[in-house]
Amino acid sequence: MKNILKNVLAGLFFVVFTITAIAVEKSKGDILKEQISNEVLQEAKIAGYSLAAEELAKIMVVKLRERLDEYKEIVKEDCIKINGEDNDSLCQCFSDKLDYDAQFSILAKLFSGSSVEDTRKSLQAIKDIGNEAYKACGRILADAVPDAASEKQKP
Repeated sequence: MKNILKNVLAGLFFVVFTITAIAVEKSKGDILKEQISNEVLQEAKIAGYSLAAEELAKIMVVKLRERLDEYKEIVKEDCIKINGEDNDSLCQCFSDKLDYDAQFSILAKLFSGSSVEDTRKSLQAIKDIGNEAYKACGRILADAVPDAASEKQKP
């Protein structure tokens, strides 16, 4: 049961950090996901029975919402790693504009027994949420809009 829970949680965190994940060393995002994974596993253990993926996803989303300020700071830091330290204001804007409720809602649906096609659509929707936040800050995600990859992005 523990291995199944770990695999489900690993999948959850892969999606959660898809937008901003870049880590060579153990980042704050890695630490946060370990902490939340441990909390979710502990709750499953306390429950005394196997929790379905849907229940685990709900617990995960609740935990992320409880630690939203910390998660926003991690999003900003990861954005800086991607875009450079000279883009602090862009990354603050991105962190502020990102629709976390929509992102978490998609995550909850994603791990409620999604098909491969639904998973693909969910991942694209999360990417689109990130792209909308970047657009609101005057930038675009090059990989979300391939035609713009060669254009010079505005700061």
